[in-house]
Amino acid sequence: MSFNVVVENDYSSGQNFTLVLSFDKDWSSSLNATIGPNSVKTFVLHWRALSTDTYSWFIGLWQSNDLKSWKNGTISVKPSTIEVTGWLKSNVSTTVTLGTKAHFDVYVKSLIDKFTYDFPVIIEYSYVDPAGKAHGPVTVVHSYVPQLAPKEEKNVTWFDFKFDTPGKYMFTLYVNGTPVDDKTITVNPKGDVVAWMECNPELVDETVDSISCNIYVKNNDSSTITLWVTDVYFAGGKIYDWSDTQHTIIQLSQNTFEVKPNSSGTLAFSIPLNDELQSMVPVDLSDINPMTPMAVKVYLNLLKNPLISVVEMNPLQIGLANEIKQYIVTKVQNDPWGTSLAVASFIVTGKLSIETNPAVLAVAVYIWSMYETFTTNINENAGDNNMIVGDGE
Repeated sequence: MSFNVVVENDYSSGQNFTLVLSFDKDWSSSLNATIGPNSVKTFVLHWRALSTDTYSWFIGLWQSNDLKSWKNGTISVKPSTIEVTGWLKSNVSTTVTLGTKAHFDVYVKSLIDKFTYDFPVIIEYSYVDPAGKAHGPVTVVHSYVPQLAPKEEKNVTWFDFKFDTPGKYMFTLYVNGTPVDDKTITVNPKGDVVAWMECNPELVDETVDSISCNIYVKNNDSSTITLWVTDVYFAGGKIYDWSDTQHTIIQLSQNTFEVKPNSSGTLAFSIPLNDELQSMVPVDLSDINPMTPMAVKVYLNLLKNPLISVVEMNPLQIGLANEIKQYIVTKVQNDPWGTSLAVASFIVTGKLSIETNPAVLAVAVYIWSMYETFTTNINENAGDNNMIVGDGE
């Protein structure tokens, strides 16, 4: 389930903070975020119920290790009325080498003497890098089984997965919300150079304006190596080319870096989420499903296989859409009816994600009627209202 957390900033300057969601005092998820001056934004925290029980939840907003605001409550998780199970089958063993491509088949089975309908099948994986840091989970399959006959066993879906980064991958199969099978696969590197990549935030929403990535390299060779990034792909398009410095959008911390024998090194870069990035992407969607997995793919000069880090993305508003929204907010934030960022979001996207007061819908109608007046002075070349999407690798 998702918790939509509305944060309001009454200060005249932007604020950084951390939202933490916990259940029965156990940490569940967190989000580092920024909010602009005198504005309201909605942030999303996620939780998956793995067993039936009554849970106490707590959401806290922290700044500089101080708890500034909080909300709490309880939620009851009831047992499923659909009795099904499932398992994963793959064509690889529990240990593979870097670059291996695996095939997975997903099976489900009915445990009762009647038909079952429309239950979800979800597969997620978590990744532990060579340094021991855990990442994820990332959803690779989310589908529904429309019908299953009594006691029927069925292969309902499949997926291919290429292991381009050393470490451990832990796949979990959920059938109707219950974990029923898991597979752990260890990926060993080839050669004396071990490299992996981490990109943050792992969930990219409309509050994020760039993705930050770190490339970690461990040199097990007896001589110093020099590395550099040759190509970077994001959202199905090349956004960096070593041989063509004009065809780039990423911002590297350094062009090359050396790693001495039996030591490690790090190279950082960032990907701005803006219209220039969208112009390099071959797909053009006005909307994406929340938490869509997307890959950042990086090639280094000394490695054959690319480094891949997956982030999950919600629909983003960039370019002209964002300028329109901010323009409307500026125009109407002092309106006596109490308009907010939510109204501007409604005008741009056609959806009202949060409501700050009962008059917000009436205000939205009012602002919508004034839409052309508000936007006549906006630069037509400011953007194209496209959304960022990924190649899903």
